[in-house]
Amino acid sequence: MERRRLSQEDELLSERRRSPEEDAVEDRVTRELAEAEEKRKREKEEDDLEEFQLQLILEMSNREMVANQTDPFEEPRSKEHSSVDWAIIRESCEAEERKREREKEEEELEKYQLELVLEMSQREMELEVANQICQEQKDLSEEPCSKESYEDGESSSQTSESISTLLSSFEISDQAIELKTLEDILIDANAKPARLSYTFIRSITGNFSQEIGRGGFGVVYLGHVGTWKVAVKKLSILQGFSDKPFVDEINCLMGIRHNNIVRFLGYCADTHGEFVPFNGSHVMAEVPQRMLCFEYVPNGNLQKYLKDKSHKDEWKTQYQMIRGICHGLDYLHNKRITHLDLKPDNIILDACLEPKITDFGLSRCFDEGISRVYTKIIRGTPASIAPEIIDSGEITFKSDVYDLGIIIMKILTGRNNFDFENWDTSIDVDDPQVQSCIGIAKKCVPFNQHERPTIGEIMQKLDEIERMGFEKPTP
Repeated sequence: MERRRLSQEDELLSERRRSPEEDAVEDRVTRELAEAEEKRKREKEEDDLEEFQLQLILEMSNREMVANQTDPFEEPRSKEHSSVDWAIIRESCEAEERKREREKEEEELEKYQLELVLEMSQREMELEVANQICQEQKDLSEEPCSKESYEDGESSSQTSESISTLLSSFEISDQAIELKTLEDILIDANAKPARLSYTFIRSITGNFSQEIGRGGFGVVYLGHVGTWKVAVKKLSILQGFSDKPFVDEINCLMGIRHNNIVRFLGYCADTHGEFVPFNGSHVMAEVPQRMLCFEYVPNGNLQKYLKDKSHKDEWKTQYQMIRGICHGLDYLHNKRITHLDLKPDNIILDACLEPKITDFGLSRCFDEGISRVYTKIIRGTPASIAPEIIDSGEITFKSDVYDLGIIIMKILTGRNNFDFENWDTSIDVDDPQVQSCIGIAKKCVPFNQHERPTIGEIMQKLDEIERMGFEKPTP
């Protein structure tokens, strides 16, 4: 029985290796390699032709010089009488050399990409074959065992171990690639975010062992990538879950690069089998995993900072926070992005207390020429939702300005809770810089959005404050 099972596994492996899908992948890669080789030959022929033409020009120029200057002691003709412009010829030669170097680099890059496609295709085929063998082995294991099966038990054990080793090697290899990719992204500030697997994220977070934050959309875990730390936001998957908010957040984050906005490193959009409770028992279900990976910022959020009374409310630190948040919001609005959930919980602080805007789960990206949209679903923190959103569902860039005003109030008072109508009376400072920031905060929170300034106008006002200096007088 066991010999028959092993024979079936060999036949299955053979059949899988010559399946139409795998043949199609191999034919496509082979065809692309052949096309690349043909292109290289054509480019070489063109280069040879250009080199021949250039040599012909040089030879004709030399002949002309000999014909026009028979006396070896005769002075050479002046440049304006020469029919050959040597500077142009030299520049042409240099241009051709640069062109050949670029073409060579492009050819090497294309060859590398094709090799990578071939390698990934081969790996996918091998993994598919291994999974198929495992499934076949599971099906066969359910058959009644004969005496022959017991006699060949050792062989069966070795086969299982070899398959497990094969799958484990694939998993380790993939994780090593993802680790190197994420390390490169952390080193290069201009690198694009990458897709990360659930297995890899589970590995770097120690199976999601260290929670560092929690919100309405999910839980944030600490991850370790070599000597680096990252923050992994694991979204809550509830009944009726939709990928739209997840996709919208990624679309907003993909093109963002700013010092006052948390850096987006990668995302996970995997689905894996998991035992889940159902009708009093457990069933195997396909569970979607949606995660976002960000740079790790060590000092927590602004909400935590305001609760901690051990720090001193220094004007320079307060102004740094206000200006940093304004810088980040100005960048977002120039990118046609409204945040819509700007609050102390979503402002994190780095080691130097530089603020970074985070959590784009409610953000909207406006098309060019569009400055307002309407919604029937009101989401966000009730105390920070702009009046026009509550009143009519109208969303504009001024909605973020309203939230900004409340944040400035909290930074200046040093408290999360205050009297909204008379909040500035608790700030007993006559410094013109502080008074200017109080004025900005008041202008941001009128009920009528048309009375609020744009973030661009606020930035101009901050420039005026900077020209006043940074020293806060002693009360």
